[in-house]
Amino acid sequence: MIKKIALMFLIALFFLSFYPSGSYSLSAKPQGPKKYIRVAIIKDKKEINLRLRGSYRISTLHTKELIKEGVNLKTTVRPTYSGLKFKDKDIKFFGIRIETRRDASIIINKRKFRGIIDIIREPDVTLLVVNRIDIEEYLCGVLYHEISHLWPYEALKAQAVASRTFALYQHKVNKDKDIYYPGGFSSKFDCISRKD
Repeated sequence: MIKKIALMFLIALFFLSFYPSGSYSLSAKPQGPKKYIRVAIIKDKKEINLRLRGSYRISTLHTKELIKEGVNLKTTVRPTYSGLKFKDKDIKFFGIRIETRRDASIIINKRKFRGIIDIIREPDVTLLVVNRIDIEEYLCGVLYHEISHLWPYEALKAQAVASRTFALYQHKVNKDKDIYYPGGFSSKFDCISRKD
């Protein structure tokens, strides 16, 4: 275990040497446009509980056709052979995108998420839920689970660099890997949530 941590620390130090001073700080603001990554938060489920607090917009995943918009929503989502089902309403699409205003909340199976949520009916009639989130927001959430806040600040910074590097690498490898098949589609993702 100690060897693994030491190796991770050395790799992070290597990447730190390529960053200008201060750019790897946990509190540093990112430069340039936001970079979004895809994180699989739920896989192979037959039902999810969805709750939206605040203004939302639900559209088809690829054509961006508006399905529903409003304020506050509480429902269950199930996969069907023809698409998705919201409580008693059938949606004849294999993937939807949920977008909310910045101050709104997205809660899925009692877990709160930021960013954009894609819900996809997979070929085996299960659900895949993918969170599209800015990498800096992702890091704020993931570091809490990867390293103790009691560790020295420099270790936190090193872990932030290692986590960011891994996420960006996965994003580059998987960015063009959406899979299409007759009657639907599936979506690859860059990272997997640790609480799935």
